Order: sequence, then C-alpha cells, then structure tokens
Amino acid sequence: MRNLVGADQHFKADIARFVSAPGFSRPAEAFAHGSGIIAIHRDRFANSSII
Repeated sequence: MRNLVGADQHFKADIARFVSAPGFSRPAEAFAHGSGIIAIHRDRFANSSII
C-alpha cells in the first residue's frame, strides 16, 4: 500500500484504489484512509459498480 501512495503522488492520480483478496488489517485500513487510498475487498469490488 505504501508503494501505491508513492505511485499516486508521482503520477498525480485522481483516484488510488487498492484491491485485496484477503482484506485489510485495521492498521492498513487506517493507513489507506489517512493517505486517501480507497481500500476494497475483492468480493466487494467484483460484485458492485465502484469502478
């Protein structure tokens, strides 16, 4: 996830999403929230229109 923050800043992305099959730990969710990353569990991503 930290690499995604660096890539997000380098490429000046409008949105940063991180999709994970096993989900996220609470510290990872907090880090994502504090960094502006949208953390998505794989099942939620596959079954919705949040693209």
